[in-house]
Amino acid sequence: MTGKTLHIEVVAPCSPYLPDRLERGVLALEKRGHQVTLPTPPENWSHGYLSGNDDFRLKQLASAINNPKNDVVWIARGGYGLTRLLPKLEKVLDPLQNCPKLIGFSDVTALSTWLLSQKNITTFHGPLATTLADEHDAAIDAALEWLTGDCTETAYLNLKPLNSGFSDGELRGRFWGGNLTVLGHLVGTSVLPTEPSILFLEDVGERPYRLDRILTQMTHADAFKQIRAVVLGHFTGCEESKNGQKKLGPVPSAEETVAEHFSDLDIPVFGHLPCGHQAPNHVFPVGGQASIAKQGEEASLLVSLSAQEG
Repeated sequence: MTGKTLHIEVVAPCSPYLPDRLERGVLALEKRGHQVTLPTPPENWSHGYLSGNDDFRLKQLASAINNPKNDVVWIARGGYGLTRLLPKLEKVLDPLQNCPKLIGFSDVTALSTWLLSQKNITTFHGPLATTLADEHDAAIDAALEWLTGDCTETAYLNLKPLNSGFSDGELRGRFWGGNLTVLGHLVGTSVLPTEPSILFLEDVGERPYRLDRILTQMTHADAFKQIRAVVLGHFTGCEESKNGQKKLGPVPSAEETVAEHFSDLDIPVFGHLPCGHQAPNHVFPVGGQASIAKQGEEASLLVSLSAQEG
């Protein structure tokens, strides 16, 4: 574990968080010697599924990103809210030559994708401040190595080919993605990257037909034209209900549904990446450079951190 002390600011631009969950995550950071600034709560919590109104959440997020003392901006919780802020971000952010490292997942997919496509800034898909303590100590230490700069690449040697879209060889591209449902709601905007890419996907609580519906909409919008390969993380709670199984008969799993969809596009799909809405939720750079090597039934993924550019 590195001896470098990180200045971390936690912000809540999405849904409300549980204070005890946040406290556990902050303690995990502080016991490793890092300095953590907690988010300022809204004056009232009357905004239901949002942690304050749009102006409050936007100012908190922009202030943390613009603060030159921050090494890391850690999102407290996902849920919903960041897509509402994207049209206003350009006006409130300073030039981002020294942008702090930003980490989170789920709804944070919207912000990470915006920063990559609009500013060419690499962020980190990884635990939220409220889910960090759910990870094993070794996983927390590994996450922090990305944020201190001690880790610049990671390899996974046991990817499983899930369709027949790719013969032996190597595929390369920009590594981006995250929550499939959030990405589906970015269709029709200028936010989705358009360069040759390796896409990673995860989701939670979406039945197979809903996943198919999102993928179909994205395909109709040509969102996958530059995708070289897809890597699947956790699809937590995405199975068909038992009642549905009885009425419909056998229903494909979430992974099978996604793999079949991309088979029709001649895009290879691989699993199982340890990221998403359950532990382990390892850290990956959104905007890094990735390569997948396949030989027979064995495949490996290498993701390297690319330099940030404002």
